[in-house]
Amino acid sequence: MSGAKVLASALAFAFMAPLQCPAQSQEAFDVASVKVNVTGGRGGYPGLAPGGQRFTATSLPLVALIMLAYNVTPGRISGIPGSFTTELYDIEASCDHPIEQEQALRMLQTLLAARFKLVLHRETKEQPIYALVVAKGGPKFHDSPEGSTPARQRTGRGFMYNSATMSGLTLVLSQQLDRPVVDKTGLTGRYDFTLEYAPERVGRGAAEGREAAPNPDGLPSIFTAVQEQLGLKLESQKGPIEFIVVDHAEKPSAN
Repeated sequence: MSGAKVLASALAFAFMAPLQCPAQSQEAFDVASVKVNVTGGRGGYPGLAPGGQRFTATSLPLVALIMLAYNVTPGRISGIPGSFTTELYDIEASCDHPIEQEQALRMLQTLLAARFKLVLHRETKEQPIYALVVAKGGPKFHDSPEGSTPARQRTGRGFMYNSATMSGLTLVLSQQLDRPVVDKTGLTGRYDFTLEYAPERVGRGAAEGREAAPNPDGLPSIFTAVQEQLGLKLESQKGPIEFIVVDHAEKPSAN
């Protein structure tokens, strides 16, 4: 699996949990194994197994694990030692009771600190952003049924999201655009929707009306799709963005 696809698989799991970057968590898995991947297999889709007691992440680099644990895009992570650029890791962890995805991410923070001796700090910088706001006419999606399981499924032309958060959506959009996307919708629930757009990166200024390059499938630009399909809008602004800086990391300790 390519580096971009590995990061995308990590991003997909992070999408399902509310966007947050809390202080180092003290929650921990009951049992955990961290090993260097020696099979050369593709990066697996990380997440909780049915039942909510077992978490796995296969063939992922440290940057993807940090993305998972702290719900940030790779462009907002710096300072990872060069020795970690090619090494991939397998994680198997479990709890003696069911946990939620948000808990699994906090437990992953604890695991990275314990096994990788990961130390980090945050820096806030003012920079260009896209603000995700509600467009005229309001949202075009509905609340998820209570108890729905978060999921992302590929359609013929895009993805269908179940029980997704707006903050998670901004994380996905940030990965596709030239600047971070910040949630300013005021929508705090979980929602079901489908989003289909041209899978290409767009340049600065697209939010002001310039479309992405034509594509053979006739899909709209991400800006048009967000407005027409979701009833939201991406507006060009400036704002504070938090970055994660890795101060220290070591190869994982023995299990």
